Amino acid sequence: MSLTSLSDEHLDNRRLMAMTATASLSAIWRNEVDPRNIVRTWRRAIPDAAEVVAEYQTRAAIDGQRFMDATLNDVGLTPTGPAINPAGFAGFTYPLERAPARMLEQSLEFPAYRALDGLQRGASSSRAMAGGLDSLVQIGSTAVADAGRQADGVVAATENQVTGYVRQVEAGACSRCAILAGRRYRSNEGFDRHPNCLCSHKPIIQGGETPDVQDPYEIFNQLPPDEQERIYTKAGAQAIRDGADMNQVVNARRGMSKTDGGSLVTSEGMGKRRGRYIGNAGRTMERHSVRGARMMPEEIYKRAGGNQRLINEQLERYGYTLPGGQQAEGVLRPQLSGWRGPSGSEIRDSN
Repeated sequence: MSLTSLSDEHLDNRRLMAMTATASLSAIWRNEVDPRNIVRTWRRAIPDAAEVVAEYQTRAAIDGQRFMDATLNDVGLTPTGPAINPAGFAGFTYPLERAPARMLEQSLEFPAYRALDGLQRGASSSRAMAGGLDSLVQIGSTAVADAGRQADGVVAATENQVTGYVRQVEAGACSRCAILAGRRYRSNEGFDRHPNCLCSHKPIIQGGETPDVQDPYEIFNQLPPDEQERIYTKAGAQAIRDGADMNQVVNARRGMSKTDGGSLVTSEGMGKRRGRYIGNAGRTMERHSVRGARMMPEEIYKRAGGNQRLINEQLERYGYTLPGGQQAEGVLRPQLSGWRGPSGSEIRDSN
């Protein structure tokens, strides 16, 4: 079986585990929680919910070890790293920010307070309960996927024959994940993710063939137009179709704001140091003698009124269309945050 097939199977297994766990959690919530006394009845059910999540976290960790062993065996290698303890990855949730893991039962208290908050804000009982259930499903799904990713990372970091990993994204991934598809990282680097993220590692084996990597633009082009617009926004998707760099379009939303006059602008790429622009967008606008805030693609299309020549000019002037065109790994300092070959110590150790 090829590495791509093994990786796809691994991703499918993790997705199925997360779905099965959340189905059981949904049943516990619906059967055990009384809308008239949400907090107390849910607290009684938390141990059952935690047991379900921990079971599938353990299974996800076991699958991480199985995947790595199968990947090495597929290229004729025998695993040399220590076997992980799958149960050691269960019973915790892993914050998205750099912070210690939390006990699972502590994190599982949140859905009850989410539902209670809905009631206090005037939501109907059914709507408030649905909000609590949504929160529970998100916590459970993310906890299972995170346990699997943690196991993947530990196995890769302790296996000398693995030098790094490639990020593999699931079909229909969000825009933030899609622009990271195919990026390469060292085996000991952290894995950026978001709630409900199911992206995974594809290992880079020392002496083995380079893994097939996903191309963010191929992922985009395979989507029907309505899905492109749902994931990247209507203006963002159109900008990518018109040749804009996907990273610029997606990252622009991080600094998006609305001016007093109602214009959509962004601070992304507009940073300064000692009075000079250090971001590509700011420098590009300066070269084109463009003053003021950096317009979002939405604002560019609105002001252009369908004039394609003007749209193309403005996408270039505001730093969305880049001279290097559309490249899978990005045009501006590609792979800056990713894996860039062996470190100095690794080179010395190999000599």
